[in-house]
Amino acid sequence: MKKIIIIFVAFVFCTITVSAQSSFLKKVNYGVEVGTNISSVNFSGRIVDWELINPQPEMKFGYQFGVFANYHINDLFMVETGLSFMSKGYSLPKRTKSIGGFSIIKYSQTGSSYYLEMPFLFGVSYPIKELVIHLKVGPYIAYGVSGNVEIEKPSATINSDMFSDENIYPFKRFDYGGKLVLGIDFWKVSFDVYYDFGLANLANFDDSKLSSTAVGGGTFENDKVHSYSIGLTARYKF
Repeated sequence: MKKIIIIFVAFVFCTITVSAQSSFLKKVNYGVEVGTNISSVNFSGRIVDWELINPQPEMKFGYQFGVFANYHINDLFMVETGLSFMSKGYSLPKRTKSIGGFSIIKYSQTGSSYYLEMPFLFGVSYPIKELVIHLKVGPYIAYGVSGNVEIEKPSATINSDMFSDENIYPFKRFDYGGKLVLGIDFWKVSFDVYYDFGLANLANFDDSKLSSTAVGGGTFENDKVHSYSIGLTARYKF
């Protein structure tokens, strides 16, 4: 009798576990995404005051692809994460700085960086007939896999690693910030528009290099660089 009770309890436990897992999996969606974006960075501090960066960089086109997974808590709320490979960057046009009646040319500069980004989002969904409108918000973390800075001079084009000290404006690899997403679902396809705003200070400047190019010298250790991007993605759920 004791064995029969143990077997029965084990059977009930297994049934409940399988049922719970089945119920959980029914609420999970996963898939792939591809998209495009425009991105740039904002400089602030003495590097702007001394016009080493002036005007602010222009936006640069990029691309992205990755995977995602979300869990629908109920018909209204969801949580989502994923992993995307993203190209970002900025563009500084050729510019002239006037010092004591003399004009100093600052050559055009293009920064290209490639990040692995993981968001952690909370979202709400609202069905409209066969469509579903969703709004998601939350933080993201990102790591710079590689990056390049290209400076175009009349005599040559100079390339340097964006995350290396050999670059006059080196960046830190680790980034984090907030993400806002607005999208629409239809069948297994969805389209999202998003805005990423970086909260991490990416500046990793070397005072000895920058002070030599700035009138009045000074320190650049309190300067800040923040990234931002706007993108459009197309997604497919399996």
